[in-house]
Amino acid sequence: TNSYPGEAGIIICLVSSYPPIRAGESNYAQSYVNALLTYLNNEIEEIFVLSHVDGKNEQHETCQDGDKVKVYRLFDSHNFLSKNLSFLKIFEKIRKIRPDVVHFHYPPIPKSRFGGLLGEPLLPLFLLLKLIRVPFVVTLHSIWFPDEA
Repeated sequence: TNSYPGEAGIIICLVSSYPPIRAGESNYAQSYVNALLTYLNNEIEEIFVLSHVDGKNEQHETCQDGDKVKVYRLFDSHNFLSKNLSFLKIFEKIRKIRPDVVHFHYPPIPKSRFGGLLGEPLLPLFLLLKLIRVPFVVTLHSIWFPDEA
């Protein structure tokens, strides 16, 4: 990790929808970030949220959400090419950040925000993260019922 006594704290990267995007996992992700800051504030150096734009009028942007949180809008979830290649932009940003851990939050819903049917374009990203030895965790927030196919 990046954390040693007397040195900088943990760097966390969260890949998820994030407010102002209106989605269940977006609200969950913000609550998750707030909980990390509440309970581990002294151990955390920074939290990077890698998210997406979710509408025609939104811009790809970087913004602060508190002292330790930076939000990057890396791709357009409504653009077929952008979302199916999102793993490349996410990988490049993670490679630059070099976090201690990456946490993916997403629902495996048909027509995923990360491309494919259920987010399959993330699979090469997971392999790339393994190759550069960046630990990651994946949290799927719902299940896919047969009637949703």
